[in-house]
Amino acid sequence: MFKSDFFANEKAFRSLLPGKIALTCERIAEQSGMAPIEALAEFYESPAYRELEAESSKRWWESPAELARDWKAGV
Repeated sequence: MFKSDFFANEKAFRSLLPGKIALTCERIAEQSGMAPIEALAEFYESPAYRELEAESSKRWWESPAELARDWKAGV
C-alpha cells in the first residue's frame, strides 16, 4: 500500500466515526435514561470506544445497536 492510500483510508475511517459515535450514544441515552452528553462521556471512557477508535479492530463495521450493547456489557 502506498502512503497516499493509507492517508486516504485513514481519512475515510476518521470521517465516519463522529456519526457512528453520535448514533451509539443516542441509543445508550435512550436505553439507560441518561442525558446524551452523559452517554457520550461514558462511551468515550469505555473499552467499546477504544476498540472502535482502532481501525484495525474493524468495529466500525458494527451497528450503533451492537456498540451500545457492548458498552452496556463492558466489552
